[in-house]
Order: sequence, then structure tokens, then C-alpha cells
Amino acid sequence: MKGAKRKHTAEFKSRIAIEALRERYSPSDIAGTFDLHVSLIHAWRQLLKKNMASVFRDGSQDPKVTADIRRIEQRIEELRAEQEWMRRTAANCLDLHSRRDIVDPENDEISVVRQATLLGLHRSGVYYQKAKELKKDSREEHEPESEPDHPRTLSAEPEENLVTDTTTKLFPENRE
Repeated sequence: MKGAKRKHTAEFKSRIAIEALRERYSPSDIAGTFDLHVSLIHAWRQLLKKNMASVFRDGSQDPKVTADIRRIEQRIEELRAEQEWMRRTAANCLDLHSRRDIVDPENDEISVVRQATLLGLHRSGVYYQKAKELKKDSREEHEPESEPDHPRTLSAEPEENLVTDTTTKLFPENRE
């Protein structure tokens, strides 16, 4: 097995590809002379054929494409300026709670994170609820429905009757 993989310079590759294009020698002869594989000769020749026209270009792109690129870059800068203005205006004109109320989690076009960024809010602040509100919400969710058979909900019997009933059940000899 041969040694490490050889790396060829661009000048060497181009010289071999030009020689292959001239067709004075077969690709196998060229490969044998320079100790290369025939597939490399074919690949370099095809690459040279494909990219030959780029050598004669003046370096500039199509004017229509260049104009489109300039127009798009200008629009990007305008949008950045508008975004920065909106962020400053929202932060100065609206209080924190008003900006939080503007965020719409149901919006499919702009994510909550992006809305928070545009309004100058931290993402965690959008989801924040005060502790009192959080406790009230959790109580409403977890409070059981009132059960009529539950002893705490029965208010018809006085408490002293409950005490005497339990006493007689536990100590039957103390019955009157």
C-alpha cells in the first residue's frame, strides 16, 4: 500500500487537465507518466471544461442580479431601523403590563419569543404570573366539587351530636 494521500496544487491539476484536453496522449499515458489514477485525469478534464468560461468573465455579475441584491440589502437595513425604532417606542410609551398584554400566544406567524423581543420584553416576563394570581388559579383548578355526603359539608347536625355519636360507637358501655 502506498503512503499518505498526496495533495496536488491547482497549477499541477490545470497542467494535467490541459494536457488531457489536447488529446496528444491518452489519459492512461498521462496517468502513468505522473503516477496518477486515470479517474483523476478524467475528473480534472471535466472540471476544466465546465469552468473554462469563468476565466473570461470580467468578474462582475449580471447587472440585474446586482441591482436585486442591492435592493434587498437596502430593505433589510430599513426593516432593522424600523424594528429598533419600534422597540424604543414601545419601551418608552407603554408600561410593562401593557406590553405584556400585547403579546398574542395564538399568533402563528410571529412566535411569542419574537413578539417579546420586538416589544422589548424578556421572554420569561411574558409567561410570568404574580404569586397571588397563580395561587388563585391553582385553587380554582384543584378545589373539589362540594360533596353532600362529606361530614364537613353536613351542617344540619350540630357538632355536639357528632361528638356523642362517635363516643357511643367507641365506648358502648357509656351509653345512656
